[in-house]
This record gives sequence, structure tokens and C-alpha cells, in this order.
Amino acid sequence: MVDINDFLSDVLPAAGESVCKRRDDLEVHLISVSMYSQSGLHVVNWVLSSGNPLNIVFGNKVIDMKKRISFTALLLLALLTCALSIAPVYAATSIKTSSCKYTTSAAKAEKYAKKVSTGAYTVKTSDVKKGYLKFTPASSGTYEFKFFNIKSSFSFAMGHITFQVKNGSSLKRLSVKTKGGTTNTLNLATQNDSADEGAPEELYLKSRSTRIKLTKGKTVYIHYGFLVAKSFQMFIDKVS
Repeated sequence: MVDINDFLSDVLPAAGESVCKRRDDLEVHLISVSMYSQSGLHVVNWVLSSGNPLNIVFGNKVIDMKKRISFTALLLLALLTCALSIAPVYAATSIKTSSCKYTTSAAKAEKYAKKVSTGAYTVKTSDVKKGYLKFTPASSGTYEFKFFNIKSSFSFAMGHITFQVKNGSSLKRLSVKTKGGTTNTLNLATQNDSADEGAPEELYLKSRSTRIKLTKGKTVYIHYGFLVAKSFQMFIDKVS
């Protein structure tokens, strides 16, 4: 039987390579590839810069037919994901912020915050466990914020995300809607909590997202705090 890792190295692109183009000619880039096997199936997860993960499932019989599987066939799956995605596509950018604990001081957050715009980011957290990002919308509308794909050297890592806006010289925390309800903190982890471990909106999940209505030029500050994590990924997009 063909080794699964040999198979993947032959038919899958490397992280960072362009895998397809949308109709607007913006390229979709592969952010990361991961694989696991269970019950005779091999699941490959692509994290694309479109913000939509793509899972490809191979059975042992399929892998034995290695010569009959072309990279073109896999591209068709990626192209389908591109066509169905309504989010603009951006190349992922790696960033690192300055260290800053949670604060209600607008001046302090402004001083240490790393500016971001719409797009995909990998936020490095190995050296900076707590920090600020700031997003200033170019136009008024509803923006979606997605947080996912925590990387860690440990079997379990966890963290949280909060949103703040200026209120005079201070910052006030926003309550946002997410899976399960409304909360002022998005909790993330490398493993999902079970449903009976708390209120749905407060559970630690592998990914969290929310949509916030923002006014042009009004900055939202995003504070993060993670334990034993190397990085996490974030995707920001205007949805309406």
C-alpha cells in the first residue's frame, strides 16, 4: 500500500502556494494543511485564505489507486470552494504585536495595538501572550471576525478574544453574538468543550466568529490572551 504521507506530498501543494483563482482573479492561497486518519479514512484539511476550510477524504482503496488521482482533480474541489465562497480572498499575513495586558485606557491600547485590515492573518503568540489588534473600517457596514487554528507544542492550549471601542478617553467592552448566544468574551482552545460544560456561548471551541456593525473610521480594539500557544489565525471580512 502507498504511504499516506508520500501520497500527500505528491498531490497536495505546499503551504503558501496559490491553489486556484476566483472569478475576480484574486488568488486563493493555502494557509496550512493537516491530516488525520480514523477508521480506514484519511482526512486532509486545507485552511484557505478564503476563510473556508476544505476537507478531502481518502479511503485506503483510493490511495492504492495513486496513479489515477491527479492534482487537477483536487484543484476542482478547491475551485468549487472558491466559487461558493462569497468572502473576498486575501493572502495570509503573519504578524506579531507588542505585549499589552487588557486595559480600559484608550491611549494605552492605541500605543501598543497592531493595525489590521480585512483579510487573513496568522498572529504569532510564542513571545507575546497578550496583545492588542486594532481594526478601523474603511466603510460602514457589518464585519465578520473569525478566529481559529490555534497552534501549540502542547496537546492543549486555550485563549480568549475581546472587543472594545472608545468611550471618551476610555475603552468599553462590546457584547457580541456568537455560536450559542451573546457574550463579551470569545473563548478558543485546541479542543472543543463538551456541550454540558457550560453556557453555549461561553464554551471553549476550536473556532469562534462574530459579526459586528461598525461605522466608517470608528476603530474597534481586539484584545487577545493565549496560554502556551504559538499562534492563532484570524480572518476579517465585510459581509454587508
